[in-house]
Amino acid sequence: MKCVETVADLRAWRGGAGRVVFVPTMGALH
Repeated sequence: MKCVETVADLRAWRGGAGRVVFVPTMGALH
């Protein structure tokens, strides 16, 4: 699990199931 870097990232993480796929993708890019 990636650390929340920004408020926008936090909101995206709390966004819902659609974001669940997005978060680990960003983690891979970082």
